[in-house]
Amino acid sequence: MKTATILLAAATLCCMSVSAQVSTMEFDVPIHQMRIYDDVLYVSSDHAISRYQLSENGGFTPYLDADVVVYDFVMYDGRLLEAGTPEEHFVQHPARPWQLFQSAPLPQQAMGYQLRKSANFGGIWWSTDQELQIPGCPQFAFNPRNDDEMLVYGMNEYVDCICPFLLHSTDGLATFESVDMAFDREMTAIYQIAFSPTEDNVLVAATTNGMARSEDGGATWTFTTPELQPPFTQLCFDDMHPNVVFATQVGELPTCICDEVEQVYIVHCSADGGKTWRAIAAFGTPLTYYQSSKPWRHTGCLQGLTCHYGNLYGWADEYIFMVQSPLNLSPIINVIKPVVSGSDSTVYSLQGYKAAQPQTHGIYIRNNKKYAAK
Repeated sequence: MKTATILLAAATLCCMSVSAQVSTMEFDVPIHQMRIYDDVLYVSSDHAISRYQLSENGGFTPYLDADVVVYDFVMYDGRLLEAGTPEEHFVQHPARPWQLFQSAPLPQQAMGYQLRKSANFGGIWWSTDQELQIPGCPQFAFNPRNDDEMLVYGMNEYVDCICPFLLHSTDGLATFESVDMAFDREMTAIYQIAFSPTEDNVLVAATTNGMARSEDGGATWTFTTPELQPPFTQLCFDDMHPNVVFATQVGELPTCICDEVEQVYIVHCSADGGKTWRAIAAFGTPLTYYQSSKPWRHTGCLQGLTCHYGNLYGWADEYIFMVQSPLNLSPIINVIKPVVSGSDSTVYSLQGYKAAQPQTHGIYIRNNKKYAAK
């Protein structure tokens, strides 16, 4: 097995330091999934699964002695389940680790994703009782105050609009109902949703229009960050301080002359359950390209964020980021540039960068509004 090469260093953007409190571990191949079990960080990639003991900082070692691709995985009681295709995903109940959910696209002639569940860690799978066709790749949010309550959400991939969906269940997904979502900003795409650990019916969401908060279980949402800023992509509550939320925003630091272009992420903190926010750290990843099943494609979107014993861990592409003691960091300012400045013709990507015209595919911003080009 080819062992991953790790580099521990302070994250940097071009010629300047981004944040001395952010450590970066560089893998030698793109990461497919990162999970933490019992103070051990596991990473799946084209080189099977590797492990990193967080308490020792001794570097990565192979966990599976095989040079195979592992896209997703879950662990429980010494057992391991792996996903062999990039379209297959596992979700593990945080309070019931033996309870799993699995999603995968339906056959090509059918539109949607099939959702299955298991109560014995994959020994037996059965389909959900309602609406097998989920209209997009499902994500989950679990209520830490009620083990049977959860949300299944995502973006409808089969309509020509920016249309999020939200399904609510109070019986462990034996049944669920659809929730009509109303945002106070138009054309809002959802990246992630989380339950408040301290308040009933309160949810926090990271979206293309900023951070949003709902106090009625997801029916109505109010944004708590300014308009016309780059999107927020990931969020998590602090596992040691339940009213503290962390979120990451696609951003830019002041430009400098450099040979390498980087994607920058700004870490924000809210000490009041998502009502107010302050930027506390930043880190960057080189904008890289690699060959996949599709033509050469750019990656760089932060894929995950979790809090473990008060420290933050995130991953994107070939990099894992560690923000130590984020609550002790001082706020940083002047790190985010406006996305749109009133132009009636300039086109921007969702990350806030000027884009080529005309747009032929994807979602873009023009005249303060989002458009979809196909």
